[in-house]
Amino acid sequence: MENIGLQLSFFHQLKQKLQVHISLVDELASILHISEDSAYRRIRGDKQMGFDELQVLCRHFNISLDQLLEMKTHNIIFTGKYIKPETF
Repeated sequence: MENIGLQLSFFHQLKQKLQVHISLVDELASILHISEDSAYRRIRGDKQMGFDELQVLCRHFNISLDQLLEMKTHNIIFTGKYIKPETF
């Protein structure tokens, strides 16, 4: 998949993670400290995102980069809470 296709797919995933009343443009502009116009350009694919921006967004929205790049490995990625013996 080409870079623009990946970027558009990434923003689709981000949109799914947001509550319906939250604007993707506003959220993106706030997190990346960019203007709304710059956010729109990234969402449309007019401007490619840099790896640093991708890293910030992946961390903020808890999205695995492996998942985004559709890496085919034998690893299983999951999230959870640690169990402490004293509270089990």
